Amino acid sequence: MMPSDSTASGVEHVDPGAASEIRGIPLTGMQLHLGSGPRAIPGWLNVDKSWVAAVSRISPILDVLARVGALSDQQRTTRWSQDVTRRDLTKPFPWQTGSARAIYSSHMLEHLDRVQARDFLKECFRVLATGGIIRLVLPNLGRAVERYQQARQRGDARAADDLIGFLYFVPPYEDMSRTRRIAMRLLHRPHAWMYDEASLSAILRQVGFVEVQARAFREGICPDLERIEHRLDECFEGSSFFVEGVHP
Repeated sequence: MMPSDSTASGVEHVDPGAASEIRGIPLTGMQLHLGSGPRAIPGWLNVDKSWVAAVSRISPILDVLARVGALSDQQRTTRWSQDVTRRDLTKPFPWQTGSARAIYSSHMLEHLDRVQARDFLKECFRVLATGGIIRLVLPNLGRAVERYQQARQRGDARAADDLIGFLYFVPPYEDMSRTRRIAMRLLHRPHAWMYDEASLSAILRQVGFVEVQARAFREGICPDLERIEHRLDECFEGSSFFVEGVHP
């Protein structure tokens, strides 16, 4: 294995330029893009549960939902690719054991509770072939807490509000109409749990993954990162973190 810097958190930070030398992933097998959102990446099986995907191609329904406040303007105007398969990923996967070479999932795991998240990762482990790679991107709890502490030290009265907004355990109802609040409660799924690099890496190792390593944006051994990875620091610098693991 290439030399790496071990952090106190137990997460290895590997020289990204040497990442491809760590292990060769299988040349054949499925590439699963789980929690894909509306974007379908060619060469990947793009899967998402969102109910918006089911109605996004029916303009009259979108217009009605938008008028009653069930959809934001962005949701109303976003068109989901026909190549996105709608499936509940909290249920056992339909794919065969060892049939995938790569799994990519961005900003999905935090919407599952801890039991669902562990079951999801177990299913990822099952369908990956030996040497297969999983890459997860999540909101960075550690960086959010650091920003909160820094804001408190500056005397920022909104420090706690900003932290709670980032955690997104409850949607920001205060500026919504009553209809919109009801729709959000019924149709939207806020975050259920949050992670940092160490806590996510620990779960991946418990499930059975090896060579679990923190990565940088679009750096690692997961294929097609230039095409599939597009979320970087949407809220603030370091607001997302990236972790990869390998099926032994």
